[in-house]
Amino acid sequence: MPVERYWEPTPFWKGETAFVLGGGPSLREVDLSPLVGRCVIALNNSWYARPGVEFWRDDAPIEPGPWQIAYFNDGPWWDQYGDEFRRFPGLQCTIFANRQLPGVAHLRRGRQSIVDERPGWIGYGNDAGIMGPLLAHKLGCRRAVLLGYDFRRAPDGHNWHSRHTRPIPAHAYQQMYLGPYREIAPQLAGRGFDVVNCTPGSALDVFRFGDLKDFV
Repeated sequence: MPVERYWEPTPFWKGETAFVLGGGPSLREVDLSPLVGRCVIALNNSWYARPGVEFWRDDAPIEPGPWQIAYFNDGPWWDQYGDEFRRFPGLQCTIFANRQLPGVAHLRRGRQSIVDERPGWIGYGNDAGIMGPLLAHKLGCRRAVLLGYDFRRAPDGHNWHSRHTRPIPAHAYQQMYLGPYREIAPQLAGRGFDVVNCTPGSALDVFRFGDLKDFV
């Protein structure tokens, strides 16, 4: 049944820096241990990314990462991973609106490519990545630090894992995903919200680049 109960987030991370874990291959090379205890939003499968090299493999997750929030975008992702995802003990959230999902906080999907300021609503783009800084802004953060935002295909694939079965064409980043980032980036900056892309070698250049060690 369509969603009837929606989450209306409050700025419980007011003034904080949020660290957003994307799905790009470079996330395998990031030391996540300094992020434990910090404000972290894990996107899609990154909910089970954990500090320590022992976990960077492609089988089903052994245990959740120590993160506070996990976000996913759509129904097909839930259909493939929902049974595993239920084990995540933190806040699970989405803009998926076709079904009321157990234990998941549903945000109202607002206007595309817009920083939607209405309570309970959130703007959106064409991928889960743009939702990281939008959600951090909605929760009152002053900054979002992006990790795993490669925005390009690496020789071994699009993600730090190989569990996704849905193919992504190499041109998708520039032709399908980039547009909303270009529109949303100046809107966030105009509101005094700082987005720093700390992904080494990232092809996403609408936000300023930085080094993770400067923010932990």
